[in-house]
This record gives sequence, C-alpha cells and structure tokens, in this order.
Amino acid sequence: MDLGKCCSHMETLISHPARGPSESPAAGTRWVLLNPQLERRAKDDSSAADANTAAACCTSWGQTFTVSFGLAAPPARSSFYCRCLDGTPENDNDDDGSMNLSIIAAQDDCIFMTASVPSRCRGYSGDSDYFLYETSGAARLPSLRPLPGCYFSWLFERYEDAGNVATLRPNTRFLAMDNTGILRLGDGEVLITTLEITYDSPYDTAELCVLRTGGEWALKRVLIVHHECPSCERSRFAFNVTTWTLTLRTDGPMTWVKDGVVDRDEIWQLPNYGCLPRVALQYPIVSSDNSDVICFMLDEDRHIIENADETVWFLEIDIKSKALLSFVHSDFYPYFVYSQLSAKFYR
Repeated sequence: MDLGKCCSHMETLISHPARGPSESPAAGTRWVLLNPQLERRAKDDSSAADANTAAACCTSWGQTFTVSFGLAAPPARSSFYCRCLDGTPENDNDDDGSMNLSIIAAQDDCIFMTASVPSRCRGYSGDSDYFLYETSGAARLPSLRPLPGCYFSWLFERYEDAGNVATLRPNTRFLAMDNTGILRLGDGEVLITTLEITYDSPYDTAELCVLRTGGEWALKRVLIVHHECPSCERSRFAFNVTTWTLTLRTDGPMTWVKDGVVDRDEIWQLPNYGCLPRVALQYPIVSSDNSDVICFMLDEDRHIIENADETVWFLEIDIKSKALLSFVHSDFYPYFVYSQLSAKFYR
C-alpha cells in the first residue's frame, strides 16, 4: 500500500490558506473524517450538529437552506446535516426537511458540495447546483456560497467528432467524487478541478476542467505519462504501508520522495492491537493536521475467512512513530468507507 503526501518547496504552489495572525493552524485546528452523505434525522433533533459550523445559502430554484456538521475526533466519522429554512423541497421524498445534498470533495478548510435540481426546475436550470463551504476561523464565520456549474461537453459526447472540439452542454456536467478535486492555494484562492481520461488506447491524454473561485470554468488538455507498473502477485494478508512526499518545483519536474515503510508485523505488534483483526489495512485517509497520521479501515468480514467477525473498525496510526493512536468500531457500511473525506475545522 503506497500513500502519497504532498508538500512544496514553493509556498505559492501548495500552502495553507491565507489567514490572520490569530488564525494560526497550530492554535486551534481540528481535523475530521467527513461522511459525504447527509445524516438523516428527525425534524426536532438538532443536538448532533455543532451550531458554530452552520452556514446558509440559496439554490438556483430559490430554496434557502443551512448546512452544519456534527464533529467527532478521528477515527470516528463526523456527520453532515442540511435543513431547509422555508419548508421541505417539493421534489424531496424525505420527511426530515433536508435536500438531496452531498459532499464531492474536501481539502483543508474547503468543502465542495452538490445539490440535485428538482425535476420541476430542470427546464431552465442545470441538473445540479454546486456550493463551496469554508469552515470558520478566529476572524471569520463559516460561509456557504454558490459556484457555477461546468457546461463543457464530455469527451464521450464528442466520440464521433474527428476534431474533438469541446462544445457547451445544455445542462451542467455531473461532478462526482471519483473525478473531482479541490485545492486551497497559498493566496487564499480555491481551485475546483474535474478530470476525464480519453476512452481510446493508449489512454495518454486527459481533459482537466478548472474553476477558480470568482471566475469561470476553463478547459485544459494534459498528457498522461505511463510508467511501468510492478507485476508481482499480491499475498493474501502480507502488506506494507509506504508513505511518500510529492515535491513540487518551479525549476524542474515534480518528484516523489519515500518517507518510510511500515510492514504488517510492525503494525500487528503495536501495543493495544491485540483485539483487532489481523487482516490488511484498507482505505487510508491522511490527517489534515499531521501527514504522518493516517486512518484505516479493518473489516475481517471482507476477506474469505471462516467465522469472520463482521465488526468494522477504524484505526488511527502514526506511521512515523509507529504508534496506534486510537481505534473505534463503527456501524458505517464498509463498502462506502472509501468515500470519507479529510477536512479541517478551526476553533
């Protein structure tokens, strides 16, 4: 298992967002693991959400709503809530007064969300609305604002076009977790990107749509350089956890630098590990506060083991110091663990 962490020799390439002197990340940050799907709850139950995380916005069809979060220390997952302020949406089948809202991507203090446009409104609007949520800091409240949708045609929609010329679609692209990312730049600007790889061999090109907050979507074509991949067979339960740092330079190509390797036996021999399943770690999520700290899922039932334990565990491990920091069991459906996102809230 190889994990990539990003750093930069040039602060203008990748950095923490610009904040005031009192908003030093060390002074009051809290990194969390976000469940990207709404937490369904009764109409009168608001105790789970942290009021300090609430922010409001309005959809393209005039629906005012708030979002908020119920925060928990990793490896436990934090919850995501939505409440419509002026009644339940007409197209909503739920009875809890929330919308069909979900999180697509998150990085540092930025969370990118989408809401489905009701069918009654699709004659004049796109299929989805998009929003940027920014967590609070010492000098600011949490905020929620709409972002424009991307109307560039998909590559597969131009499959028979010899010129492969991008056109504009009548409705927005559907942006999903598996093709969309978000990045906070050093000057405070936020980038939203969505990637589509060509459908024909040798799969050496891709299209990258980029949105800078305050601007419009731009389309870029990028080359994909394939490196030879290892062909060795995987052992059933033997594994290593390898961490890497991506070094970005303005005067040369980016390079991956290996930070360290921890093997299976070192992990299984950690203090307090004794009660946990001895199977491979899955779905690594790197801490937003400390890139040496990584959360994993353990699920013995996903392996072909007689009388396997169905309990799903989440672990928090410091790879550098080789320490098991904490672990919890969860009722979160294991097949959706991959979708959890790392984010940062400022207290």
